Amino acid sequence: MATRKSVSKDRAIAAASDRIGDALSEWRRAQRLTQAELAQRAHTSISTIGKIESGDPTVSMSTVLSVVHTLGLLDRVVEGFDPLRSDFGAALITDELPKRVRRRG
Repeated sequence: MATRKSVSKDRAIAAASDRIGDALSEWRRAQRLTQAELAQRAHTSISTIGKIESGDPTVSMSTVLSVVHTLGLLDRVVEGFDPLRSDFGAALITDELPKRVRRRG
């Protein structure tokens, strides 16, 4: 039986996947590329492009990043994960991060 937390997480992932898929579709269309052209340039299949654009969260990260790179968005995606690019992330990071984090308890 799924817990509330796992259902909430699943919904959040599905919503994020949908938003990312919609955005990548818009970027593709703005660049006047068909799904077939993008697939060829990203070295993947048309059906995989369709899965990404429809928000399928099972597509591998390397494939999504290949598509993102092909669309010229890789630097923006990488920057989006940089903790120093947000006030919250910067506040969490002190002068020196630990080399590793040990389990509490």
